[in-house]
Amino acid sequence: MRPFKSRLPTLDEQRAIVAAYDAATAEAAAKERAADEVEAQAMSDFEAALGYAPPVPAPDRPGFVASFKDFDRWSHEGVLRRITGAATAATNWPMVELRQAITDLENGWSPKCLDRPAEADEWGVLKLGAVSFGSYDEKQNKALPPHLTRRAALEVQAGQVLISRANITRLVGATALIRQTRPMLMLCDKIFRVIWRDPSPVLPEFITEVLRITEVRRQIEAKLTGTSPTMKNIPNRRCCR
Repeated sequence: MRPFKSRLPTLDEQRAIVAAYDAATAEAAAKERAADEVEAQAMSDFEAALGYAPPVPAPDRPGFVASFKDFDRWSHEGVLRRITGAATAATNWPMVELRQAITDLENGWSPKCLDRPAEADEWGVLKLGAVSFGSYDEKQNKALPPHLTRRAALEVQAGQVLISRANITRLVGATALIRQTRPMLMLCDKIFRVIWRDPSPVLPEFITEVLRITEVRRQIEAKLTGTSPTMKNIPNRRCCR
């Protein structure tokens, strides 16, 4: 194996370089922490504007009686909050189901693709990573093999809202608004695309943020299925609607 080569400054110069690098990385880390605090405060302000209050602490009751038919999903805290009235967040606005703002959630196609992203003149299929972290990333795709026929109806477009329907728990239901995208990218089977009512009572930008708030995340996670800790699922469209 050929040896690696690198320039070698003097010891004093090495100390100065390392010190400058450490100072720069410490400054970057401090800015990241500050950005996280600003983001958390922005979400708190958004929830407050909607009229949500922090959840009431669940009462300390080690034993209670509840009817199975009254609950979609069982957990000690969830059932306790429901039967004691601590489950409902305070809000100044009417509560609606997602189905009142949209007509459907459409998922796509997951053929066996090539192990590389699509070139500019090729069709590709989005991967979960395209929406997993709350912003749309067109680079997260795999090229469609030449022998497979594209499904043009599944091509994603700017202005559409995408929702992951499978992933680890904290990433299921991750939502991203497509502000811009390259052409020839198709929706995969593990991502929902929102189909809007016409006219719709909600803006795409608004629903994208609403699906991230604590109360809605709690509802999504309460309905997940799957035994694997690395792959939970929204079981069907109705659960997300």
